[in-house]
Parts: sequence; structure tokens; C-alpha cells
Amino acid sequence: MGRRPFAVVAVLAVLALAGCASGPAGPPAPVAAASCPWTAPPVDDPAHPADVCGVASVDLAAPLARHADLLPVTVELSTDRALTCVAGTPGCAVEDDRRFVAAPAPDPRADPSRTRALLTIDWADDQVRLHVPPHCHLRGGPAATVQDCAAVPRDGVRFAVTSVPGASTPWRFHVALALPGDPGGAPVAPVDHGWDLSLDPAAATLRLTGDGTGTPALALLTVGGVRCAVRGAAPPTSVGAPPAPAPHDDCTADVPANP
Repeated sequence: MGRRPFAVVAVLAVLALAGCASGPAGPPAPVAAASCPWTAPPVDDPAHPADVCGVASVDLAAPLARHADLLPVTVELSTDRALTCVAGTPGCAVEDDRRFVAAPAPDPRADPSRTRALLTIDWADDQVRLHVPPHCHLRGGPAATVQDCAAVPRDGVRFAVTSVPGASTPWRFHVALALPGDPGGAPVAPVDHGWDLSLDPAAATLRLTGDGTGTPALALLTVGGVRCAVRGAAPPTSVGAPPAPAPHDDCTADVPANP
């Protein structure tokens, strides 16, 4: 009689373990680097995610100095090439492979993995969020079918949002963003942008001006549409030598209040 409770407990424990083993497995934990087969995602379907081999993205946030009950604004940096291959470099950089969408146009609803970087300006939450997918490259050149992906090192990302002193109405901010090139030496040019944002809360109008490397295309999106878009520059001619800084055209967009 004294052994029966233990036997019952043991059987229940075995059944519980069996139930855990047969349950659905969760998604694998992100990793810092991995290799996997490469197939170019469909260029006409930017919502189709890129396969980054389960490698983690970089997600950062910077505080916004002013609160406004306005809908969020998204700024996307992306490229319209599938690969960038440069003679004398190890393999080819895997790019976003998205067609350039001129404004005005509906939001292409691109998956975040199909961008070089994604900024979300959340006025109501007093935050500017940055999402940077990993870098991937083909070691064997354009004919290779296996890619290596690596997370962008956080210490190589410079991201800050500051208020311009003395600004009242319109509110003015400066966003500094710098992204490193590919740590494996593939031809992923560094990105270095500086943007000035001017928001007139009374007119609910946002103006974005800035300069930078000009390599990725820029799109400013609000309320389900592309309000401003600037085509990216030609690929770099060598690793570590991005195009000379060039000013972006002004981007002006209405930013409606939250309903």
C-alpha cells in the first residue's frame, strides 16, 4: 500500500513528459550567424519575407522629446537589387530585391526582412524605433546557392535622436543613423544618414530633409501609403567606398491625428 502512491505519481510524470514531447515545437531561438540555402524572394511581392537563416535582427529605440497624438510614421531604406557582386571581394551581398515604388502609392507592406533598415516614429509613444535585419552574402559568387547570414553588430550601429535647441513650433529633431558594412567582407556598403525632422503639430505636417550615402532608396510612409520616395544610388564600386554623400530630396507628408 505504501508503494502505490509513488507508482501513480511516476506514471503521471511519464505521461506528462510524453505530452510535452508530442506538443508543437516553438520557433527556434534567433542566432548570431548561420548558413542556409538561398533563393531570391519574389521582387513583385515585397511582403514575402527573405530567408535570413534564423539570424537575429537588431532592434533599438531612442526617446522622442515631444509627445503628439499623431499616427506613426515609417521610414524605410531598401535596395531594388537581388545581389551586389564586386570583383575582388568575397562573394556577393544579398540585397532586398524590391522594386522602387514612387509616391504617391499604396503602402507595399514589405516584410521588415526586405529592408536595409526600418525606422518607426511613434509620436504617441515618444519613441523612434530602429529595425536592422542581418547581412547575408553568397561566398561562391552569383552562381552559389548557399548563403551565410550574420547579425549586424550592435556596437557598429550608431542611432540617436536629439531635439534642436530652442525649437518650439514647428518641433525639430535630428536623427543620426550609421550602419556598418558586411563583417564578412561582402560588398555591403556602410550607411551613414543624418535627417532633420520638422513637425508642425497644428498643421499635422512632417518634413524630412537630410543627407547620407544615398545607397538605399528612401520611402516615407504614413496612413497606409508612400508619401515620399527617393531612388537609391548605384551600387558601390568597392568595399568600404560608398558613393559620396548626397542630399535627399525634401519629404513632406501629412501626419493625421489618432482617430
